[in-house]
Amino acid sequence: MSEVRIEQWNEGDLDLLRQLNAPEMGWAILPAYQGRGLATAAVRAVIAEYSVNSGSDSS
Repeated sequence: MSEVRIEQWNEGDLDLLRQLNAPEMGWAILPAYQGRGLATAAVRAVIAEYSVNSGSDSS
């Protein structure tokens, strides 16, 4: 599975954000990166981050 890191948007990401910007934005995987399990890995990373920050165990 691919490694996924959660990072805040910054000035260097502005072009990418413009490419992804849509009224229904939500989750977006650019077509060139689809089918690699990135969305699944990202959801797992968000759940793990939430579990650490909330002090709960999601298992």
